[in-house]
Amino acid sequence: MKGIVSFFLIGCITVVNAQTITLASLLEEMSSRETLAKFPYPAYESLQASSYNRESTQRDAPGWFADSDGIGFIREETKNGATEWVVMEHDGPGAITKMWAPYFHWGGLDDLEGPDINIYLDGADKPAISENFFRFIMGRGSVPPPFAEKTARAGNSYLPIPFAKSCKVTFNRKSFYHIINYRGYPKGTKIVSFAQQQLLDAMPLLEQTTTLLKKVYPTGYTNQQETNGELLPGKALALSTNKDGAINSIEILLDPQQLKQHPELLRSVVLEASFDGNQTIWTPLGDFFGSANALNPFQTVTRTVRSNGQMICTWLMPFRSNATIQIKNLSKTQVTIKRLAITTTPHQWDDRSMYFHASWRSDEVLPGHIFKDWNFIDIKGKGVFVGDTWTVVSTDNGWWGEGDEKIYVDDAWDKKFPTHFGTGSEDYYGWAGGEGPSKDDRFSTPFLANIEIGASVRSRQGVRGINVLTRIRFLDAIPFHKRLVFDMEASPGTGARNPWDLIGYSAVSCWYALPGAEDNRPPLPEQAAKPIMVLHELDSVAALIKHKETAIQGAIDVQQLKQSFSSTTISTYVETVSTYKPAGWNHADHHIVIGNKAGDWISYTLTEQFKKSALALQFTKEASYGTVQVFVNGKQQGSLVNLADTKSTQPYIVALGTHTPVNNQFVIKIQFSDSGKKNKNTFKAGVDYVKVITVE
Repeated sequence: MKGIVSFFLIGCITVVNAQTITLASLLEEMSSRETLAKFPYPAYESLQASSYNRESTQRDAPGWFADSDGIGFIREETKNGATEWVVMEHDGPGAITKMWAPYFHWGGLDDLEGPDINIYLDGADKPAISENFFRFIMGRGSVPPPFAEKTARAGNSYLPIPFAKSCKVTFNRKSFYHIINYRGYPKGTKIVSFAQQQLLDAMPLLEQTTTLLKKVYPTGYTNQQETNGELLPGKALALSTNKDGAINSIEILLDPQQLKQHPELLRSVVLEASFDGNQTIWTPLGDFFGSANALNPFQTVTRTVRSNGQMICTWLMPFRSNATIQIKNLSKTQVTIKRLAITTTPHQWDDRSMYFHASWRSDEVLPGHIFKDWNFIDIKGKGVFVGDTWTVVSTDNGWWGEGDEKIYVDDAWDKKFPTHFGTGSEDYYGWAGGEGPSKDDRFSTPFLANIEIGASVRSRQGVRGINVLTRIRFLDAIPFHKRLVFDMEASPGTGARNPWDLIGYSAVSCWYALPGAEDNRPPLPEQAAKPIMVLHELDSVAALIKHKETAIQGAIDVQQLKQSFSSTTISTYVETVSTYKPAGWNHADHHIVIGNKAGDWISYTLTEQFKKSALALQFTKEASYGTVQVFVNGKQQGSLVNLADTKSTQPYIVALGTHTPVNNQFVIKIQFSDSGKKNKNTFKAGVDYVKVITVE
């Protein structure tokens, strides 16, 4: 993906600046809250290269929710007689800021070694970095933790890799799941390109940066205030300062025993903040600290939660003349606030200074068979997006994390294609699926945390319950000049595609902006006063939905799958069969396919398949239907299937045998061989559902 740099800095696209960007300067920026709180100069565009499925071409167009996001790449090249897959390239100055990939089964096969990564800078024939990709991103190669670190079945590298003229990244094996975040700087930006010797020379700085990234409490504060008390329903506890500067820590200590008895307080006690008379923070305390359901201990560079009820925030929050931090009780229970404390530090406000914002989107419950883009936030103004926390409640054991992030910057929304297009929800948060998650998959790193996992034990079937994830952006922060829209696909993946597979979402977005910015997430006191979605309540709703549905366990309706046709003359529609025998069909309907001649075909694609599985397909038999041949991944399966039945309309199951996925997919093709006996000119078939049973 070639980055197209568009900057709006002092009216031109060329920047001449005395500052030189180096590995050392980027490492210093990596831990600098002060730098993050000012609009970047020199300006840069935050870009992303990933293996998203290239069938997604435009918002609302066919293919927009295509899975199998581990197959995309730019092109193949031959170098010294060997094939390399180009996965990222950028013309102009810039810097790689983050790289992610899963380290299990590269390409969906039993290859745990993975590819070698080659990073070519400034058009050089010899790569500046060439080593095993898995070891590189997991901190087992040339980059030490926490700048490269293992999470859960994945690794993340945060080593900044600056380049003066251009960058190209390749793999020596066919592209699989990957995400590369990078900056594109304007022409004229002075950059010293990365070299291995710089990394060796920077080891002392790496150690210093590590210390700063892992600090819980801030340094350099000049003033501290604190208070405590019993907070009655509807009342607030506040601290204010009238000295110019910045708040550099907020500490809140609640009674952990009270929270065990009343976990709903984590949603109904709200954090509010106003700077220079403008409210920029309004979010439930628990959601802001990744603990909407219960105290969930974790530690990142900006927030820490401990089991003793302590919550610490170290986002830098600048202001010109005054600031107020407030805790408000929207519940009907008196709340014990053992400690509310803030510290402030000097900060010179200038034309690049920004206010810190935290915005909350309340709970929304969606049925599992619906694909949609779920919006975190839509911001209008000028600022920088710096992080988010997502709470997901799943009633089903099926995997909920297939949705891709889609982040639109400035004019991208109008162009209907995102600036950042990801490969999966858990990928965005720095870990990977591949098997059902468990409590063992929780982790905290400076910029990523898998705070809570619903499942208590690992299961092939997946996870249900409350899941909380967070991401903090420093070097990979996303500046915007006019607008930023952050969507995440609400995608049921492969295991939760029924109307009763309910999935609930809520989110907190963190961002900085110059004065005057607006967003679509106003305070929602009525919603915050309600407890978070509780699993057993959703189960009750799901049971009512399921009672009204006619469904077969484990069946996936073929009309939910990606379809391809032999020609535009193929037509399809969904027909209810409730007038026949509703117990025999999934959801009492089936997919009608009509062709024009022998040889016409339709295919259905099941994505995100990694293991050998037994497949079965249910057809409908009816007097006017024809004869078909079934193929799986291009291979013919068994003999012809005669769907004509002169006696009755009835379901008909065809076992397709056991298969290994190709490119993480099963493609089931149905080809007409003959027309119906009742009508020689009709090529018609009824296709109901497919079943996939993993073979251990």
